[in-house]
Amino acid sequence: MDHQMLQHRFAALTTAHVADVCIRARVPVRCACALLRAVVPGSRLAGRVCPARHAGSVDAFLEAFDDSVLFLPSPQVDEIFTLADTISDTEQHQAKQIRAGVSLRSQVQFRAYLAKREKTPSLSFREPAHGGRGHRGITSSGRHQSGG
Repeated sequence: MDHQMLQHRFAALTTAHVADVCIRARVPVRCACALLRAVVPGSRLAGRVCPARHAGSVDAFLEAFDDSVLFLPSPQVDEIFTLADTISDTEQHQAKQIRAGVSLRSQVQFRAYLAKREKTPSLSFREPAHGGRGHRGITSSGRHQSGG
């Protein structure tokens, strides 16, 4: 993915969307020190980086906001962005439904989930049996493995 495409794909996402995908998909991610701040407050940055001291792959992706920096494995960035777009779209749809008077609990069928969890205490909210859209992971080739 070239620099312009990174910037374009990154523009509509938040750190939370990208971090959520990494957690769900079990993609290794490194975070910068919490004290790190943007030189220009409010600026955003996305691009390839090379570490000054070798600490793993030198092929990484950087995401920066006022309050966070994430380093991601670049072979998986496209898939991470695709999944983050899905999360963002879902959140926007849910917000639209809430504004129309449909509660989030209703949208996610929370009562049904609680009833299923009574019978199966290990049931996760993201599991497909509940209707959640959990992610198993992204392979080293960048291919997504769906599932719970």
